[in-house]
Amino acid sequence: MAKYTVDVSLKSLLSAGCHFGHTTARYNPKVDPFVYTIKNKVVIFDLAKTKEKLLEALDFLYKTAAEGGEIVFVGTKRQAADIIKEEAVKAGVHYVNMRWWGGTLTNWNQISQRIKYLKEMEEKLESGDLDHYTKLERVRLDRKLKRLRRFLEGLFGFSGRPAALVVIDIKKEAAAVREARRLGVPVVAMVDSNVDPDWVDYPIPANDDAVASIKLIMEKIGEAVLAGRQEYEKKQKKAVEKEAKKAKKEKKEKTKKVSKAKGGSK
Repeated sequence: MAKYTVDVSLKSLLSAGCHFGHTTARYNPKVDPFVYTIKNKVVIFDLAKTKEKLLEALDFLYKTAAEGGEIVFVGTKRQAADIIKEEAVKAGVHYVNMRWWGGTLTNWNQISQRIKYLKEMEEKLESGDLDHYTKLERVRLDRKLKRLRRFLEGLFGFSGRPAALVVIDIKKEAAAVREARRLGVPVVAMVDSNVDPDWVDYPIPANDDAVASIKLIMEKIGEAVLAGRQEYEKKQKKAVEKEAKKAKKEKKEKTKKVSKAKGGSK
C-alpha cells in the first residue's frame, strides 16, 4: 500500500501553538528527543520532530482504516471534547468525549449491554409502550437515558475491539491507554512535555492543552482516517463487482453446458 502523504507546514504547527510544552517543573525527561529548547522555564518542542511523528501516525491510521480497522477517538478534557466529536463524525469513526467508562475495552460485554438497554428504552418511549409511567417516573427515566446517551452515543455500532486508539492527553486518559496496552491495541496520541511517550506506539509531541493545537492535529488525523475508509470502501466495492462478474460468468458457462448436454441427448 502506498504511503499516505499530506502537506503539514511547520508554519501551521507554529501558528497553532503546537510547540509550547509545560513548565520545567512538570517536565518528563523522556520527551528529550522531541525538545528544541527551554525558554523562560517553558519547554519548546522541535516542530520538525512534531511534523515527522505526525506524518508517521497519519500513515499508520490511513493504512489501518484502509484495511477496514475500527478506530476510536478519545478525548474527554474540556478543550478536546467538542473537537473529538466533530472530527470523529466527519471521519465516520467511534469516539469517547465525555468520560471513559472503566472496562470499555476490557469488559465490553457490560458496556454493550448498557447501550442495548439505552436503545430499547428509547424505542419504547417513542412507540408509547411506556405511557403508563407516571410523570415522575418519565422524568427520572428521561434523565437517566439522556445521561447514558451523552456518555455512550459515540460507541453505537462499535465491535468492542478497535484496531487503533487516538488519544488526546494520555495522562487524563490513562485508563483508556492502559486498557489498550493490555489488549495490544496500538495507541496514537498527542504527548505533551509532562508525560511518558513510551506509553504510546505513535507519539505526536505537541501542546495537548491549546484548542488550536488539538484542532490542527485532529483535523489531519480525521482527514487521514477518512481517506483510508474511502479507500477501503472502494476495495470492497471492487470485490463485490468482481464476485458478481465471476458468478455471472459461472452461470453463463453452466447454462452453456446444460444446453450442450441437452443438444447431445437429442
